[in-house]
Amino acid sequence: MTTFDGHKTADLGVVSSSRAADKPQVLRLAVVVVTYQTRELLREFLLSLRTEIQSLPGVAVTVLVVDNASTDGTVNMVRTEFPEVRVVANAANFGPARAFNQGLAEVLPDADLVLLANSDVYIHVGTLKRMVEFLSNHPEVDGCCGRLYNPDGTPQVTRTRIVSLWPVSKDKPHRATFPGTTFSMIRASAFARIGGFDETYYFYNEDLDWAERARKAGLRFEYIPDASVIHYGNQGRRHNVSRIRRELYRANLYYYRRHYPAIAPLAYVGQLLALRWGQWLRRRWLEKLHVQRGTTGSGGRSDGATTEAAVASELASEAARWQQELADLEEAIERLREEYRNPTAPQIPTFEISTSGLRLAELTPE
Repeated sequence: MTTFDGHKTADLGVVSSSRAADKPQVLRLAVVVVTYQTRELLREFLLSLRTEIQSLPGVAVTVLVVDNASTDGTVNMVRTEFPEVRVVANAANFGPARAFNQGLAEVLPDADLVLLANSDVYIHVGTLKRMVEFLSNHPEVDGCCGRLYNPDGTPQVTRTRIVSLWPVSKDKPHRATFPGTTFSMIRASAFARIGGFDETYYFYNEDLDWAERARKAGLRFEYIPDASVIHYGNQGRRHNVSRIRRELYRANLYYYRRHYPAIAPLAYVGQLLALRWGQWLRRRWLEKLHVQRGTTGSGGRSDGATTEAAVASELASEAARWQQELADLEEAIERLREEYRNPTAPQIPTFEISTSGLRLAELTPE
């Protein structure tokens, strides 16, 4: 088959596979991108990646897409337009943590560096080369991340540290404690050292939890501003808001209990109050919608029956949305309470060094 750079290889997704039996002779970079319902954005990402790989002639690149059960034709698009890319097609939306772990399990045996990416990014020219060169020149650094831009070209407000008491300039390189998973390059040895992402998280906090474990293990990350991408943001999330809303508050409590146990009880009370406040607001909005629906067409001036029907349909749709959010928040409260009563055990896959590279160990609680 033909790879990104036109070379022939028998290993799907590998740009170059020349290496000795016991030691790599070329740097091996694996790209793991997780996607859900973002076919067009993923296409643009892969096209920008294809261009970037051309600037890495001495690097063996493996590209893997993990699709979380998209129904928009994502898998078929990748297999048809990018046959050199390996695809893991999940039967359900497992969330980012499990999906990234699936990708890591596939690529780590043949990787020195791993690029983690969301599918809603577009890589600026020269970015991959800068990141690879930086890590090649700084063996003491375990990974790096770069600058994110909004689609309109303005700098995106992002975090590069787990906690920061003052703003950090994104114009200058600096030590990062939170590389994230939007677009970061991490050494394979880092995953061998502290494991993958905790699959107890469904959406959000899995990258923050990993960063906390990396910090405690003494891993070092750097932010390099001249490595940059466009990040469209929330493109997969918007198709899965209801489930994320139901799960987020439990995950927040789990995170605090894992890393800041002294304030976990306060976090529990604060989140419970936030959920109750959210329910109260939605009930008030529903009451107002009920009044509006009751007055529609009851003597007010109208442009006709068609307009009244359209307004009534819009109000009904909005009311259904608020009802769904109320149900989500009620379930979120139950999950939060259950987490408080019966804490969930971590589910973190570990990666071990073997004679052939890294292999995925069994998924076991810490």
